Amino acid sequence: MLHTNLEERKKKYKMNILNKKDLLNMTNGTRVTGYAYVKSYQKYPTKNGGEYMGGFVEVIGSLPFKAWGNSDAFSSLDKEDYMNTICYINAEVNLYQGNLSLIINNLSAIEENGLSATDFFESKYNAVSFWEDLQKSLNKYTSEECQEIFNTIVSGDVKDRFMVEFAASFNHDNCKSGLIAHTVKVVKMCSLIKMYPSIVNRVSMDLLFLGAALHDIGKVAEYTDGVVNHVGQSLPHNTLGVLMLYDHKDLIVEKKGEQFFNQLVSILSQHHGEYGERPRTVASYVVHLIDCLEANLTTINSMLEGVDSTTQIRYDDYKLI
Repeated sequence: MLHTNLEERKKKYKMNILNKKDLLNMTNGTRVTGYAYVKSYQKYPTKNGGEYMGGFVEVIGSLPFKAWGNSDAFSSLDKEDYMNTICYINAEVNLYQGNLSLIINNLSAIEENGLSATDFFESKYNAVSFWEDLQKSLNKYTSEECQEIFNTIVSGDVKDRFMVEFAASFNHDNCKSGLIAHTVKVVKMCSLIKMYPSIVNRVSMDLLFLGAALHDIGKVAEYTDGVVNHVGQSLPHNTLGVLMLYDHKDLIVEKKGEQFFNQLVSILSQHHGEYGERPRTVASYVVHLIDCLEANLTTINSMLEGVDSTTQIRYDDYKLI
């Protein structure tokens, strides 16, 4: 009987978790109350010399939020650490050019109500299905040696994290299993390179597809549920991914040679292009271009979810209808 009561209470609490899809259907300024999972935040200056808190919450979907300096929420967030905490919030819906966020007026931490962080994470991807797609792509485009390298690196705890981790703290695929979804989309886009024979002559299918499959693998160590953890605060996923390659250097060199290993390192360390270490190889630059294309398309796709077809959105300083 006690167990049944706990389950009924948890079900009741779950019904009060805010949902991004519901919020998208509300008008600007609508007041909402309910449970949210505060992931991260920090203090920012305003243009008039004041301060506000800005960060991200999970509400069955990830959303940015602000707490203005004159609000109870700002005072609470400033005095206590609410990161990775389930809270009951009083907020306003903020819709601007297709971008949804929350203005939190006040919040209180909830210690015991049967809810956990995973109750707030949006499950929009089937990780098992994406893993099968990834294996099919590698089987089709890469050698058995490359498949062995990938499956050796992405195994055990690394694979477990790879299947559930977010691809980012915000923007593209910032949701449960977003990392494997983003990776698979990048890998599939690599098939377009077949239309460019001179690139293929320089960058082998083994290097291109294995590099794409591993380009963000360091995020399994950098993030915890989409939040940069204590390891990620010191080292970015590019560096963490390279360290993982060095853990398996002997296998990679044995199967594909030293030059292949160095080129693979270049992809993981340089795929951020002008936003990080500049690419020094054709392979790293090609993966950078495909990575950016996929991330941009996914972000636009996310911005269009639940938005009326006549609503203008703003992306990368472009106003789009």
